Amino acid sequence: TLIDQAAPDSPLRRAREQRLRIELAALGVPPEAVRWLDDPHEIPPGALVGCVVSNELVDALPVHLVEKRDGALAEVYVAVDERTGQLVERLDEPSSQAVSGYLDAYHIPWRGYADGWRAEVRLAAEPWLRDTTAPLSHGYVLTIDYGDTARGLYTRDRRRGTLAAYSRHQLAERPLAQPGHQDLTAHVNFTALIASGRLLGLRLAGLTTQADFLKRLGVRAEAEALAQQLYPAAETERHTDRGQADYLRKRTLLGAVATLLNPHGLGGFRVLIQQRGAPGTSRRLFGLGPQNDS
Repeated sequence: TLIDQAAPDSPLRRAREQRLRIELAALGVPPEAVRWLDDPHEIPPGALVGCVVSNELVDALPVHLVEKRDGALAEVYVAVDERTGQLVERLDEPSSQAVSGYLDAYHIPWRGYADGWRAEVRLAAEPWLRDTTAPLSHGYVLTIDYGDTARGLYTRDRRRGTLAAYSRHQLAERPLAQPGHQDLTAHVNFTALIASGRLLGLRLAGLTTQADFLKRLGVRAEAEALAQQLYPAAETERHTDRGQADYLRKRTLLGAVATLLNPHGLGGFRVLIQQRGAPGTSRRLFGLGPQNDS
């Protein structure tokens, strides 16, 4: 079951579905085994046995932005400059007690930080997790994203928080510029997901990095085997045009794996695994066991 909440007639969704159909077919998944849904509420509660996977999804959920001012937290609101018509920031009282008390709930010593220190508060994570996992009777929740535990995320040195804008795959400096034409993201507080999951009956199986997770799964050995299967002439016919082409394709494949494992890049992503009705998961899942691929 694949859930896509984009409009059914969206060209982006159609292209995404076509790509996934091709990839699933390559894995031997018959077309009739795939069901596309527009909303997780279409699955009855407790009807799903399996795994709920999200990859770089939670970082796109909306956040509140708070700033320390004169020993208290103010919320950063978006307003319109009457003179220029541009979106601008305005500081005011926090919009709710949930926002003002969020950092205290995770024992963040923000009162000792300098004025101007900022942080994001993502209240939308808990309802997303609740709605997404409501159908799960037995199985796992796998969340892959960039972020950290609360203590690692809300530090004194991270003065401007993690809110960032991306336009055409480039980091942009002004989140309020070009509304609707750039992606806004903020790092994920994995402590919040763990705590919310516990209240929803999800137990922590493990929290690791993408690099360690993939290494434990043996990604390098898998990539080497796949390269040998797809590009056999890379080592045996290097002197031929075919061998040169296979060699370049093999290096591209292995380079992509290296990018996924780079601890200063994608390898630093966090992988959170939670389970419901599957005790002992931390001892059984390959991605959480001893590394078999150095």
